[in-house]
Amino acid sequence: RLNAVPYFEKPPLVYWSVALCLGAFGPNEWSARLAPALFGLGGVLLTYAAARRLHGRQAALASAIVLGTGLLYFALSRLLILDMAVSVLMSATLFCFILGVREPAGSRQRGARRRWLFYGLYASAALATLAKGLIGFLLTGAVMFLWLLLFNQWKRLRPLYLPTGGLLFLAIAAPWHVLVAHRNAGWTEFYFVNQHWARFTTTEHGRYEPWWYFIPVVVLGLFPWTGFLWGALREATAGGWARRKENADQWFLITWVAFVFFFFSTSQSKLIPYILPVFPPLAGMIGAWLARRWAENAAAQ
Repeated sequence: RLNAVPYFEKPPLVYWSVALCLGAFGPNEWSARLAPALFGLGGVLLTYAAARRLHGRQAALASAIVLGTGLLYFALSRLLILDMAVSVLMSATLFCFILGVREPAGSRQRGARRRWLFYGLYASAALATLAKGLIGFLLTGAVMFLWLLLFNQWKRLRPLYLPTGGLLFLAIAAPWHVLVAHRNAGWTEFYFVNQHWARFTTTEHGRYEPWWYFIPVVVLGLFPWTGFLWGALREATAGGWARRKENADQWFLITWVAFVFFFFSTSQSKLIPYILPVFPPLAGMIGAWLARRWAENAAAQ
């Protein structure tokens, strides 16, 4: 409730986390801002862990520094809004996916690692759904499907532990939605139609911006690392479309950035924080590029 009025625009995960911080450290501004700051820190650590598996320790360190010191990411980690939490949880979903499909299912140890990464995918998608609604799993699911389709990576998807993973997703995401729908008449239409469909397809929420709105947001939001973006993108797509299957894992980050950027650019409702989910993969690509330049310079000396 907000001033005693039922407030159902978004799911409760961030509000729960803020309530925990306020309960633990008292009702003050520091406690209120702690929740988004912890989510932001979690995103930096998550990007480090994923980049280390993909590119090595130096690239992981560079990626974490790029993300944590980027202007927009740093600023939004200090604001009590939902976007930092959903961005980090969506990133966890997609990082778990690409790391999971890289693990073979044959050996016992690596098969177990693959299983837990996929379970992490389902749990993160559920928590992202509890943070800001259906985009938590629809947007991440679309990125994964598009990558599998464009790069013909279907064989790497098996096993995806769908029955147990689906149950895990429902166990986390479904109870609140079922209970709130049961106890509040009219919630279902308000939540699914007004807050999801109408927000994306109409201008009734007063947040219309031109299609290019997020271009300067990303360029300025990456400062002071913006100058390395072109080199990182060019290296990530080395060989071009003709070698896309050989570099499929690199192209996953490109697909992630491109689809999320396209999705929010076509939406009739735009706000600066919406584009935050593209920053972890961009930081990963820039970090990998910087690590390679450091290695080349060290070898030349």
